[in-house]
Amino acid sequence: MKKLKKLFIMDLQKDLLCVTVPQDAQLIKAELKRICDKATESWKRRIESELSHRKWILFEDIMAEEMQSKELHNARARAKEINYHEKNTRCKLENLRDLASQLGSQCTKCEKDISEKKGQIESEMKILRAGEIKLKNSRKGKIGVCGHVLDTVMQCGHQACESCATAWLSNRKKCPVCKVRVRKKVKLYQS
Repeated sequence: MKKLKKLFIMDLQKDLLCVTVPQDAQLIKAELKRICDKATESWKRRIESELSHRKWILFEDIMAEEMQSKELHNARARAKEINYHEKNTRCKLENLRDLASQLGSQCTKCEKDISEKKGQIESEMKILRAGEIKLKNSRKGKIGVCGHVLDTVMQCGHQACESCATAWLSNRKKCPVCKVRVRKKVKLYQS
C-alpha cells in the first residue's frame, strides 16, 4: 500500500507540473478539482486492477492449497490402505507358514506311522509264512476238539479242520473263535 501511495503522489505531482496556472482562483480551483478527479479515477482503476490481480493470485494459491490438501489426503488414504493390505498379507503369510509347518510335521508323523505299520505287517507276514511252512512240513498238525487234524487256516489266522471249517462257514460266515467275518479259508496241507 505504501508503494501505491508513493505512485499516487508522483502521478499527482506530474499532473500538477503540467498545468498552466490561470489567473482566476475559480479557474484554479476547478482545474485542481479536475486534476484530482482524473488522478482519483486513474488510481481507482489501478487499485481495482491491482486488487483484481491480487484476488486472482490469492484464488490460485487457495486452489493450489486445496489441490495439495486433496492429494495429501488421497495419498494418506492410499498409504493406510497399503499398510492394511501389507499387514493382512503378512498375517496370511504367517498363517500359511504355520500351516506348512504343521503339514510338514504331520507328513513326517504319517511317514513314520506308515513305515512302522509296514514293518509290523512285514514281521507278521514273516511269522505267518514261517507258521505256514512249519504246518506244511509237519506230517501231523494239531488235533482239534473234534479229533481231526487242524489243516485249514481261516482269513483271521485261526485254525480248524477242513470238515468243521466248511460246515461252520456254510452257516455263519464268521470265525468260530473271534467272530470276524471270513471270506475264504486256506488248506495248509493234504492229509
